[in-house]
Amino acid sequence: MQVSGGHSGTNGGQRAEAGVVFPTCPADPQAAAMWEQRRLAALRQSGLLDSTPEPEFDDLTALAAQVAGTRFAFVVLVDEGRLWFKSTHDSKGSLAPLSEYPRLGSFCDLAIRGEGILAIEDLAADARFAEHPMVRENGLRFYASAPIKAPSGEVLGTLAVLDRHVRPLTEAQGAGLSRLARQCNNLIALRSLLRDLERQVSYHSQALRSTEARLSAFMQHAPITMSVKDLDGHYLMVNRASERFYGEPAAEILGRRIGEIEKSSGAEAIAELESDMRMAGKSVTREICYERDGGKRWYRDIKFPIPDESGAIAAIGGIGIEITATKQAQEELIEAKEHAEAASQAKSQFLANMSHELRTPLNAILGFSEILARNALGPIGPDKVQAYAGDIHESGRLLLNIINDILDLSKIEAGRMVLTEAPCDVAEIARGALNLVANAAQAKSLKLVNAVPSDLPMVRADERALTQILLNLANNAVKFTLPGGEIKVEAALVNQGEVGEGLAIAVSDTGIGIASDDIPLVFSAFGQVQDAFVRGHEGAGLGLPIARALAEAQGGKLDLHSRLGLGTRVTLWLPKERIIRG
Repeated sequence: MQVSGGHSGTNGGQRAEAGVVFPTCPADPQAAAMWEQRRLAALRQSGLLDSTPEPEFDDLTALAAQVAGTRFAFVVLVDEGRLWFKSTHDSKGSLAPLSEYPRLGSFCDLAIRGEGILAIEDLAADARFAEHPMVRENGLRFYASAPIKAPSGEVLGTLAVLDRHVRPLTEAQGAGLSRLARQCNNLIALRSLLRDLERQVSYHSQALRSTEARLSAFMQHAPITMSVKDLDGHYLMVNRASERFYGEPAAEILGRRIGEIEKSSGAEAIAELESDMRMAGKSVTREICYERDGGKRWYRDIKFPIPDESGAIAAIGGIGIEITATKQAQEELIEAKEHAEAASQAKSQFLANMSHELRTPLNAILGFSEILARNALGPIGPDKVQAYAGDIHESGRLLLNIINDILDLSKIEAGRMVLTEAPCDVAEIARGALNLVANAAQAKSLKLVNAVPSDLPMVRADERALTQILLNLANNAVKFTLPGGEIKVEAALVNQGEVGEGLAIAVSDTGIGIASDDIPLVFSAFGQVQDAFVRGHEGAGLGLPIARALAEAQGGKLDLHSRLGLGTRVTLWLPKERIIRG
């Protein structure tokens, strides 16, 4: 028998074996989808997928390779999107472990859709598989397979033989391969039968045991502590949750009182609870705290009487339900409420500060424009008009800067700031930032020092964000450095223990500095304006929060070191992943 590119053994689209009719995949798409659905359901039910190796299947693949005279043989199960190999055989013993392979466009995907033997003498000459990676890259040339089926008739996969040489499949080899595939079918049927029998035996055995063990299992597996004591407080029975709670096995607990086991204040609380229960003659509940490993565990303990036949209390029953998570949630809720109140207060303070910051330039704009509009001070000369217009322009610029800062911060906090990464020249960005503050620095007789090396590697970052970070840092340095001071920008490749390898860009000044207690406040979007800097400087005080947020958005960090009266140094650190190596 020699077949190339097709299936053998056709019989009107179906083939009968052992009294069962095995249909091929229908041509109609809807019928084909239902065929595939039934096939996958049978595959799942077989329990073969992702199962452990079994020597019986390995024997079949070894025999298949021997019968077909090929190097490779596989038992392949065709899952929804993958081929899973139940058994693999390499006659030379050098095949790397192979568990699964994509189904799409595979040999086996074609094989299961027809019936009988699929044999392809030369895969490289077959237009369907000439460019397949297993042909082009791994050198496979010959493929033949017979279908593997479930007892109900659905095709589960194939028993396949492959070789790296072009070759025919003789009729005898094809017949042998079919017989081995039927043996594989029988093995699967036997395996399924054994599995069903095991399930039945397990079910009936469990049913026999469950009647006598139900009450014990309920108590032992309950996620709450359960116990029974005599009236003197000696433990008569405990469950596993109690063992875990006390950290001792039941054998070490039974016959002892709680005071001999529990060393925290919870022992006294339990003894008091049991006494109250005996006096009340009914169940009593109390929340009790136990100290454990430096922490606290809270339980809602319930003690109830266990009567004898006459109704007298014969023993003490106990149930403990852990409520530690509930207690922690209550504490976290209180803490969250306090944080929310603090945040609300900080926002109120922020709004009050913003009101002041916004009113100041607005009042200047309105005042000077009113003088110009109404001639409130009499005729105004051109010099005065120009001066007033300059003041109006400056106030408008300040107002716009404040609004831009607020909008930028709101975008960052809302996650709407879009960063566009591209190669950036750090030296050029530093030079541009210093140029933008040069006029303000010159007005205060400040010395600007650009110590950024021109040979630094490029970094992958958002140029606008990087510029804004350095500009915010330089603006702050200019604002809070007294006349005659110095502002310096430096950059270098670093490898520090805390931050690791990367690029550091530092802006330092000889300004008024910041007290150590106020450093956290200057990075706060709401709490820093009033307390961290000396009032009287223009701006909303949002430059540092924006700079830190932009740095972190690019995987970096912003660190500030300052000494009151001596100056401040703010360092932007970018990780090594941002550095573009030449």
